[in-house]
Amino acid sequence: MISQEQEDIFILAQNLTGFVVALIVQFIGYGMLMLGMGIAFHSLRERPWGHSRIIVVVCLIGTLVCSTWNGICQGMFTLEDVRYQFIRTLEGGLLAQVQASLQEALITTYMQSWPVTIMLLLSDFMVTWRAWVLFQDKKLWRFGLAFFMIANIGINIADCIWADVEATVENTSITILDSLSSMISLFINIFATLLIAWRAWNHHRILKQASIQHRTPVQSILLLLIESGAMFCAVQVSLGVVLLLETYTIGRDFTLLMGGNVMISVSAIASALYPVAVIILVSKDKSPIIETLNYTQSTVTGC
Repeated sequence: MISQEQEDIFILAQNLTGFVVALIVQFIGYGMLMLGMGIAFHSLRERPWGHSRIIVVVCLIGTLVCSTWNGICQGMFTLEDVRYQFIRTLEGGLLAQVQASLQEALITTYMQSWPVTIMLLLSDFMVTWRAWVLFQDKKLWRFGLAFFMIANIGINIADCIWADVEATVENTSITILDSLSSMISLFINIFATLLIAWRAWNHHRILKQASIQHRTPVQSILLLLIESGAMFCAVQVSLGVVLLLETYTIGRDFTLLMGGNVMISVSAIASALYPVAVIILVSKDKSPIIETLNYTQSTVTGC
């Protein structure tokens, strides 16, 4: 018969396995980010300085700093778990070792939510900014984008502060703020994505009527998916589904635990890579949005 201590060790080993797998995924994504950063900065070298370039450079630097910060926090947290739960032996037994691990990892626990949230807000800002540029003559849509983005920032910052409070009292349950911050981020991405898709569709329809074909429809759709954030929305939805299943599943399911840890890392990677992908597309002049702006500008000039 399995003793209680053996069962506790098994549960801790499952948790550690999930953390290690998530950490591996995180650093694979970090390598992809470094490659993307190099391409993005190289693409920006030949473009003139202006407000747009300053914005994208700030977003790139912020994403790089936060991604590095997140990787360090995740690595330190995992190392502290291994050190105190499986290597060091304390007089109080396994419970004392777990408490010591939580106490030593308290600093990284305070910081864990901040870099991921900042990267998420930068991604939300990028998709909102792209939609904002397209609707310069539509004040109502721009007001909606600005309102939801400000609300998104406020709710996510409040969620991070509350997460720090929970870490102090050693309570890590999912709160209303957790769900609300995820929902509003997903909503603003879907809202901005639909606006961009609608604008791109109108542009495609106008070009089709004028018998102008610059690329195949498949290529245009793929570029639109990357730029509009549809893929990022899919990652957010997948993360939400896995976390909901993990929260409301009766008992302990190792598959859901592993899936939740991996999806959190994938979501952080997607948050970091999305601004980089948009900047590369725009810098290479392969963006449907750039074509839309050029078309609008030429139309106004022609008038």
